Amino acid sequence: MKQNDADAAAFRYLNYNLRQWAKPQDEEEVSADDSLHLRGDIDTEEVVDGADAHDTAHKEEQTTGESADSVEEQVNIEAVEQEDQNSNSSNRNNDRSDEMYNETIAKMMQKKIDQKKAEIKKLKQKLSSNSDLINMLLSGLARSSSAQDEVIQLIIEQYTADSTDEKEMEGRLENAFEAIKFKREDGKPVQINGYPYLYVGSVGASLNEKLIRARNITHVVNWSMTARCDVWGGINYLCIDGVHAHDEMSRQVEKLRDAVDFVERARLAGGSIMSHCWYGRNRSVTLLVAYLMTYAGMDVHEATSLIAETRPQAYPYYEALASYKERYLDKDV
Repeated sequence: MKQNDADAAAFRYLNYNLRQWAKPQDEEEVSADDSLHLRGDIDTEEVVDGADAHDTAHKEEQTTGESADSVEEQVNIEAVEQEDQNSNSSNRNNDRSDEMYNETIAKMMQKKIDQKKAEIKKLKQKLSSNSDLINMLLSGLARSSSAQDEVIQLIIEQYTADSTDEKEMEGRLENAFEAIKFKREDGKPVQINGYPYLYVGSVGASLNEKLIRARNITHVVNWSMTARCDVWGGINYLCIDGVHAHDEMSRQVEKLRDAVDFVERARLAGGSIMSHCWYGRNRSVTLLVAYLMTYAGMDVHEATSLIAETRPQAYPYYEALASYKERYLDKDV
């Protein structure tokens, strides 16, 4: 037997054994003749073709698996992208909803603010044209602690000095109600005996427009930074800032001198003058004493006693008057 024929026979024998091992369980047994026939008919080309077919099938299966994996991966990617798009769209919708909500709230708040302003304006117009209504309002507020916001704002604007500091709002409100109290209990400008053009008073007197007009008061010196200045139209005001106590007046005695000159110019113009501070007791009285010392030749105690005849609580700043006398009056002698 040639070598090639021997190799072919061995290969056929091996292929037969492989077929027998891989035969399905339910397949019928092959007869010996069929077996011999199979062994005789199978050649190497068929075996090689079978191997190639197996490899091709394996590759196709592998390719199909890879394709399936690729498709699944692509589907997953598209699903994630779609979810991101949906999420972004939802976020944009939420942002638009929040923005619309905030705009709605802002419009509602602005509407309420505008309504309050309109109510305040309307109330001011009513009060400015009805003095009896003013008195009724003040009396009612003095007895009640449940005033409306508009009325409180009106009081702050009219009866206390302006301020840009929000922390002072509570103090300003307290000052406003105290001013109302003074207007009811100490609201009359007090004339100095023998000097019909000189008046003294508290913040309450400075707010009593009716009596200010009736007394023909044309000029007002306001020593209080708490009380509002320039309250009434047609009145000439001198508003003095930065003087709260005796030491400040002593250090700024030139302001006292300016006020004395203001009073004299008003007298020469035929007007009447009211000097007022918050209580109508110290700073306002100090000015009138200095004026009487300058233009009536009185000493401190004489001038103070004269003022106390009609204003018993008068108590001027004596140190400031001493500085004023030393700087301005002693040099004139």
